[in-house]
Order: sequence, then C-alpha cells, then structure tokens
Amino acid sequence: MNELAGKVAVITGEASGIGKATAAEFIKNGAKVIIDDVQDDHGRSDTRCDVVDEAQVATAVDLAVDRHGHLDVLFNNAGVSGTIRRKDDVASMDLSGFDRVMAVNARKALAGIKHAARVMAPRRRGCVLCTASGAGRAPRPDHPHVRHLIAIVRATACG
Repeated sequence: MNELAGKVAVITGEASGIGKATAAEFIKNGAKVIIDDVQDDHGRSDTRCDVVDEAQVATAVDLAVDRHGHLDVLFNNAGVSGTIRRKDDVASMDLSGFDRVMAVNARKALAGIKHAARVMAPRRRGCVLCTASGAGRAPRPDHPHVRHLIAIVRATACG
C-alpha cells in the first residue's frame, strides 16, 4: 500500500522512538520525508533541527518545499521529558529545567505550526500533527517537573 504516495512530510525528532517509527511507516507508505533531529549519533537526518530555534524549524520546512515543491504533513514530534532539580520547597525551585521542557515541548509546537501554515495555507491543504505526553494527566514519580507544576496549579487554583 502506498497510502501516502506523493505526500511530503517533515518529521521532527526522528532519531529515535515515535519519530523514527513514524518516519519508517511514512516512507513505507510512499511519502517523501524530511528527517530532522539533534541526535546526530542516533540516525540520519536531512537537516539538523533544534526545535527550540525557530529559524531551524523554518529551515526544515523550507527544505521540504525546496526539495519537493510543497509540504503536506508536519509531524511535530520532538520532545524531552527533562527534570527540575528538586528542592525542599517550590519557592527555591530552579526553573531552568522547566524552561527547557516548555521550549522543546510547547514552544516548538507553535513554531512548527507557524512555519507549516506559512507554506500550507496558500495551497489550502496540509496536516499538522503534534505529539503530546500523557505525563500532564498522569504524573510519574520519575518526572518531578510534572509534580511541581501540578503542585503549583493546585496551589493557585485552591487559593
């Protein structure tokens, strides 16, 4: 089956996990895939793309258009779990880990949507997929940043 024959896709975070499996399936089903990642040691990338850098996201989208004439699918997949160094209380928490997680997982989604829309809107077609984690709904003990965030939200919501 070539269900994606002729489609052009950009997949972020392709070097491992969901991104790698998705790229393989897209290719198997006939898509032309622009593969981008920062994990140079884990796979072959068409372009190195740190999704925190909006210019690199734009470059990946432009590469798809330059190479194949258009973009049909952006799979915004790259992500990190990160950690926040735990302290005894929220007031002394170091937010650098949280900032990194938000930049890679949340801000990258918006940057990807922005640049995919830039080339998809004129054609009035395209699909943007964004991978999200279930960690926000079901906190895990090995992801302290989620526990801290939930504690902050509960404290704010409960007054």
